[in-house]
Amino acid sequence: MICNHTVNDRLLGCYLQRPELTLDSKYPLDKDEWTILFQKILYATIYNLALNGCKSVSIMDIDEFVRPFISEYNVLEDNNFEDYITTVIELTDVDNFEYYYTEFRKFSCLNAYKEKGFDIKKFYDEDKSEESQLENLNQYSIEDIINYYEGLQVGIKRQYSQRDRDIEENQAGEGLMDFKERLKEEPLYGS
Repeated sequence: MICNHTVNDRLLGCYLQRPELTLDSKYPLDKDEWTILFQKILYATIYNLALNGCKSVSIMDIDEFVRPFISEYNVLEDNNFEDYITTVIELTDVDNFEYYYTEFRKFSCLNAYKEKGFDIKKFYDEDKSEESQLENLNQYSIEDIINYYEGLQVGIKRQYSQRDRDIEENQAGEGLMDFKERLKEEPLYGS
């Protein structure tokens, strides 16, 4: 799985400062989109705290919420979650939330295609440097990525689908001039 660690950190920083963003239907996100277990646990915790009405999330809130879940709590402790939370909140500007969210989802989209067996090298080649691949990926939007894979599907379908060969294709407006001339000669009147 691929990810941009900086974007992941900043997105979590936004959620820590404004947990209600995890509930906003304009920005859907599934905990399974997180590729790093530590971050997945933090996101799920913030989400659950927001569901329970928290307007902000502190280190103590996370500690108290996760403590009963031994294996998850151990993951948080192994990753020094208290220092991590302090640092990402300090480094994150919540006003940039949409940017972090969109970049995060771009990686989620590529991971979804990769899981389904698609080659994602056009957008992110894991064998090349992260810096060059981030630069490459910045050229594309999520829609560009989706359109690329849909285009591949349509091309294959057109080439091999018998059903599509039986469909007559017409261009919009074809024959319009002839129809217009016939109407001038014999106008249609309603009764």
